[in-house]
Amino acid sequence: MAFSQCQSRCSPLCTKLRESVSAKRREFQFLKRKLKLISILKEQMMYLEDWAILDQVYTSSLTGAVEALKASTLRLPVVDGAKADVLKVKDAVCSAVDVMKATASSVCLLLPKVGHVNSFVGEVANLSTKEHVLLHECRNLLSMTAAMQGG
Repeated sequence: MAFSQCQSRCSPLCTKLRESVSAKRREFQFLKRKLKLISILKEQMMYLEDWAILDQVYTSSLTGAVEALKASTLRLPVVDGAKADVLKVKDAVCSAVDVMKATASSVCLLLPKVGHVNSFVGEVANLSTKEHVLLHECRNLLSMTAAMQGG
């Protein structure tokens, strides 16, 4: 009789203890995943910072190319009966072609980097979505645990 009374008193305590251990395990797993996500994001931040620098360089280069093309084309006469020196027109067109080649070269150099950054951004977005789902799941589990302990 004494054993069954002791067992009946210990059973709710064991249940609460199991629930507490289970909740702590879930919390630990959540924190472990969060730490992993933070380390991944920290690593990706370097790439995003590099991207900002590349973007500035590219924008500056592109602005210079546009200005050079404008300067080349604005030297061409566009009024009725205008005459132009063929050599000067040729030089202007060659200058514009050189600028376009430089721009194409710059774009070709940046293209692989853009692909990598795009890939990393996709991975970060996927990880963020997974974390959101896990957070929602953790919140639900914690609510259920609180309800079980309170009820």
